[in-house]
Amino acid sequence: MSRLDDRWMERMALLFARLALGAAFLSGIMSRFGLWGVGVGYGDFAHFVGYTAQVNAFMPTWTIRWLAWAATALELVLGVLLVLGVRTREVACGSAALL
Repeated sequence: MSRLDDRWMERMALLFARLALGAAFLSGIMSRFGLWGVGVGYGDFAHFVGYTAQVNAFMPTWTIRWLAWAATALELVLGVLLVLGVRTREVACGSAALL
């Protein structure tokens, strides 16, 4: 395989990974607002808040709703930026930190 083919395959792999992660973030947001339908994923935001409380059981109760909204906002921004390909290195680092 030539060096040009290797570079092309690497670029395609990075493009696919970027689009897949961006789509996953956006799909998660759609799930928590019930856009995928009843009983699919979280189904509604209240169930997502409950999940947030479970994975952040060490946090004070008053922070849970804020954490749920913060995660939603960050996933929206990072998902859109990944799909659009804006500042990919910085957005990828932010996505890793969020995950």
